[in-house]
Amino acid sequence: MQLIDRKWNSMQSKWEYTYLANSESDVTVPDDDAAIGSQILVIGSGAMYIKNTEGEWQKNGTDEVIG
Repeated sequence: MQLIDRKWNSMQSKWEYTYLANSESDVTVPDDDAAIGSQILVIGSGAMYIKNTEGEWQKNGTDEVIG
């Protein structure tokens, strides 16, 4: 999994990150204090994980969370 973009989110005073993973098995919980709305994009499956308002990485369109 690699960091491909970051933007400063002035509303949260945190960085908003976008990560890219080749497959679901490459997805790990990032070791950072990412802003809500940060994303992990998975090339192989087309899945996307978004950091939700509870600070968990949630798979888009599901209730599944990682970490």
